Amino acid sequence: MSLTLYMYIQIYVCGQKIVKTKGEDKQKAKEEMIFNMKLLETTLGNEPFFGGEAFGYLNISLISFGSWFHAFEFEDGFSIMDACPKILEWVNRCKERKSVSGALPDPKATIEYAGVLKKRIGIE
Repeated sequence: MSLTLYMYIQIYVCGQKIVKTKGEDKQKAKEEMIFNMKLLETTLGNEPFFGGEAFGYLNISLISFGSWFHAFEFEDGFSIMDACPKILEWVNRCKERKSVSGALPDPKATIEYAGVLKKRIGIE
């Protein structure tokens, strides 16, 4: 399994924990998320997209997390920009593409959905 696929899975798992837990478990999930996103930043390097200059399959797979970053910041009080600015810059570059901006949910809708999930599982 490639390192990037591993990080993708870890970010997904951490995101679920952030939404579904409280207290110390939530804090650990945030720390794990930032750790994995920093690894992802290292993989991105100074390139505009994962894999170089071209927007490819890996970018398509990873950009789905971009909408959730706002929810994590809003609901759970940590800044992706402070922790991983290159990742947020990459998200914004991806959103400049019409195919991406038209496919991703509005960040406000993601924030609302995170609230619904928390209520459904009894966190709020």
